[in-house]
Amino acid sequence: MAGIPGLAGGLGFQAEPPNTKAPTIEGQLKIFGLEGVKEATYVPSPRYKNGEEVMRALMEEKYGVGGLSSPAYAQRIRRAGGYQPQVAEQIASHPRSRFPEWTYEAAAAYIDYCVERYGQCPVYFNPMQCNFGAVVHHVDDAFYDQLYVKGYVTDAIRGHFQTWH
Repeated sequence: MAGIPGLAGGLGFQAEPPNTKAPTIEGQLKIFGLEGVKEATYVPSPRYKNGEEVMRALMEEKYGVGGLSSPAYAQRIRRAGGYQPQVAEQIASHPRSRFPEWTYEAAAAYIDYCVERYGQCPVYFNPMQCNFGAVVHHVDDAFYDQLYVKGYVTDAIRGHFQTWH
């Protein structure tokens, strides 16, 4: 991704100079990415100078227009989220679906502490790592039958054990 620009240009991503205050070698490299295309989230960065800025952006992304916890999203959950109507309503209207304001203030303070102490946040890893993984598990049909609308679990999923085990 351009972590070693002179040696491997990769995707041409912008990389920050190594941060020698980082406590691990993995944390010393910070790849920002390509502005407007694929950008990492870290502080300080070209996008976020401090904890307050990154937390304000996160709140806007989560609760602003089109956000996953916005009123419009709650309406989408109620109409087409796959949940049974009473479950969708409980999720969309539950008071704990929005974090209390103090949690954002605490997170911003923690981010600023990390920047002051280690020169960056996150501290221990490159925010634009290229790790790959997969989660493979067996579906609990009863869970989906209880909470989701009929048809959410396909016949192929239901027949997994008979077909593969």
